Amino acid sequence: MLVEFHDAVYALIEGNTSYGVWDHIPSDINEVPCVVVGNPQARETATKVVFDMSLECFVLGHRTSGNDNQRQLREMADWLWTLVGGTRARDSAGHVLTARALLPRIIQIAGIDVPAYSVSIESSIATC
Repeated sequence: MLVEFHDAVYALIEGNTSYGVWDHIPSDINEVPCVVVGNPQARETATKVVFDMSLECFVLGHRTSGNDNQRQLREMADWLWTLVGGTRARDSAGHVLTARALLPRIIQIAGIDVPAYSVSIESSIATC
């Protein structure tokens, strides 16, 4: 369940970008800009056989504070939001994906602060 959800999100992103796509924060600052697909989580809903799954994707930008770099970061976050269908949802490998939140963040790579966005992606699955 968790592997399939992660892999569906990862494959969708990797198949639609020329940026690097990782399943962990890279240790080399030279890998940015990139997208990181985090570990999924699942919670049972009020309907006993349905789980809501979610994961965070991190869009990592260049560490310099120039206007062009900040714009590129926002454009990448917009692109990811659109790719997963925003609030309209999108099917990927049998998972209906929905973007639920887009939050600015600072992520550290090798002790260096990197501007980022966290994009929360959700899907539901029946377990029977």
